[in-house]
Amino acid sequence: MLEGADDAAVEARLAKEMRFDPDIWVIEIEPGKLTVDELLSVAA
Repeated sequence: MLEGADDAAVEARLAKEMRFDPDIWVIEIEPGKLTVDELLSVAA
């Protein structure tokens, strides 16, 4: 969603999302050999 964004942009987006939904879950993924696309499957 914010790939390549600087820290300030990420923090601003998180603050905005927290105002909208204070029960937000933030998950940080640190992939090893696999890319994030290989780890996650997102269906619309």
